[in-house]
Amino acid sequence: MSARKVPSAAFPWRWAALWVAAAGVLGLLGAWSLPPDSHEVRPALAASQMLREGRWIVPQANGEPRLEKPPLGPWLIAASHVLLGGAADEPVTPLAARLPSILAGAALPLIAMGLAWLTGAAVAGAITAGGLCATSLGLLTYSHSARPEMLYAACSAAALLAALALIRPGSGAARTAAQVGAMAIALTGALLAKGPFLPLFLSVGALATLVLQRRSAALRRALLWLPAWLTAAGAVGLWVALVLRQRPEALEFWRHEMFDRTGGAGRWWLRPLAGYYLYATPALVLPWIALLPAAVLDPLRRRPAQGTPAEPTMARTLWGAIAGTVFFLSFSEGRHAYYMLPALPALCALMGAYGVAALRRLTPSALRSLTVAHAVALAALTLAVAAISLGSAPAGQGAVAWGFAAAALLTCWKALRTSGNLQLVQGRLAMACWLAFAAAGVGHVGWSGARRARWDFARHAAAIAQRLDLPILARGADPWLLAYAADRVVEPVSRDELAKRTAERTPFLVLLKRSARARLPAASTATLLQSDSFAVDDEPLALVVVNAPAASPSKEATLRGR
Repeated sequence: MSARKVPSAAFPWRWAALWVAAAGVLGLLGAWSLPPDSHEVRPALAASQMLREGRWIVPQANGEPRLEKPPLGPWLIAASHVLLGGAADEPVTPLAARLPSILAGAALPLIAMGLAWLTGAAVAGAITAGGLCATSLGLLTYSHSARPEMLYAACSAAALLAALALIRPGSGAARTAAQVGAMAIALTGALLAKGPFLPLFLSVGALATLVLQRRSAALRRALLWLPAWLTAAGAVGLWVALVLRQRPEALEFWRHEMFDRTGGAGRWWLRPLAGYYLYATPALVLPWIALLPAAVLDPLRRRPAQGTPAEPTMARTLWGAIAGTVFFLSFSEGRHAYYMLPALPALCALMGAYGVAALRRLTPSALRSLTVAHAVALAALTLAVAAISLGSAPAGQGAVAWGFAAAALLTCWKALRTSGNLQLVQGRLAMACWLAFAAAGVGHVGWSGARRARWDFARHAAAIAQRLDLPILARGADPWLLAYAADRVVEPVSRDELAKRTAERTPFLVLLKRSARARLPAASTATLLQSDSFAVDDEPLALVVVNAPAASPSKEATLRGR
């Protein structure tokens, strides 16, 4: 594939273990006490219902089929719940719901190192790739969320790693079969986590780059991707067939979700190319954006610079996978940075492989200036994190966040005093970034106080619902947090349905926007709880009891149990 000599050093497994542990701890620190949000509780509710009712094929949440996402997330959350000692009839805890994402996030640095290694990067380049991924903003933000984004990223990136390993020459029959199997398993995981788009975009981008490079031998080996895709499609197709047997309407629902809602299958290519992902993608690798120019430009050079990866064809193929994903996503109506998370390990791999070489080509004075700028930026970030954590962290955690922040500032100072040893400077800056991110995770920095306020309101509303033991409805308000907090179904209803239920004179609770409270008859209703009492910054919500015998303003305190 290349006439340049590939390094024969052993893969740095000890560094890989260090970065995996660092990423895992970072996710755990953020997940430990962060209140859940409305998106996180949906797979958690689906997992709880799976455990209680044994309906493993069609996920059910809040009393309704949840077909928006495939079932891998709820399956793994249910397994985490059992692993952590939870009983089948107990609700899934936030930590159990986030554990699959924590483990998936911990795997990303290892995948980044593997991708860098396949490009023929030096040992330092592979180590740097893992460190960049383990201390990136993208991993910090999503590794402690129960949403399926991190699972999707890990499975899609693992499939790309296996795909690139397959086009590398010199593998025996047994290893090739193992690589095809690994790619099939990773693709199956990605498809069951969120869907086929991102793995497909990565594969098409890589294939297109091989075609442009005229690498016929690599293209022939890329035919081995086909059995992996067919195996994954067969495994997922079996689940689809079982779902359609129970829910025939799922097919039309999925078509709408995958095409109409995300841009329109028929109208997609008529939309102008948007540049959102050109600036949203670099945000995922903050604060290491200084290494991005080398990762973007150096793989395109005809004559590789000194110290760059020994396998430029593999590096360009990796570059093409990222560029293809950005290109395809830029035609979609969806505008979310986390769509590019599956490409994060690949981007970190190129930044590590080419960034180290670029730094070594700098003059000592330029390297010193870059180090000073980076250390000062990290120190400013740390001070901001420490200040914000005072208002966002729960009692007792602010001091821990400040401890991490102080250690980060000390490490920045040591990096500034280090000269002449690039690896030591890199290591200290990476440690400072990790400590700053750990402070952010413990201090709940980046999550507004309204998130905790919404959760406090949901818990108080759930306590009232438990005391009154009445059916709960939701009109124009998000029912998910209350359904999770109360561990009960919160039935969404329309305005007409609410009026009909009110006219039936049977008592019930309803969660609605406070502006809609005036439409209910005052004589038979009483407001039990209002969200603005908890400083929620959205339109205030109210929990109202309707048709209860004691439902009068004079008896609201009695109903609240105060």
